[in-house]
Amino acid sequence: MIRLENVSKQFKDLSFTNVNYEFADRLYQLNGENGSGKSVLLKIIAGLDRKITGQVQNSYAKRPRLFLTDVGIGLPYLDLRDNIELSAQILGVDLNEESFLPLFREEKYLETLYAQSSLGNQNKVGLSLLFSETRYSLIVLDETLMRFSRKSRDFSHGMDRPCQAP
Repeated sequence: MIRLENVSKQFKDLSFTNVNYEFADRLYQLNGENGSGKSVLLKIIAGLDRKITGQVQNSYAKRPRLFLTDVGIGLPYLDLRDNIELSAQILGVDLNEESFLPLFREEKYLETLYAQSSLGNQNKVGLSLLFSETRYSLIVLDETLMRFSRKSRDFSHGMDRPCQAP
């Protein structure tokens, strides 16, 4: 569970004042106009923006957090497979290639250098981490799926287990 207690933040023309909210262990979708502060709020919830007043408490803080944006994560000189393995090692999560392979449709895409991959496949490096057996304290997808076709956005296809709360 994540709890916001009297959280306030001033950012450009935007401000949050004394926000109190408790996020139960479930899936949430945050909608709003461009510039309304969605990404700012997500960074606060994830603990990535500490220039706030108030407190953010995460009862699973010792578990890894996964925060993905519309920009892929990867090193340009590694292929997609190596980038996935490196990302998993950095987060300390176990990942089986067979679990995320359906995300790429063909194994040959995993052998492509990150710098030569499509933007969609670059973003799939981060999404592959969702297929870990690890229970994250928080998963945030901040516009991560916007570059994908409708078919690719159904990234849960091929998952042999549902995403579950920690």
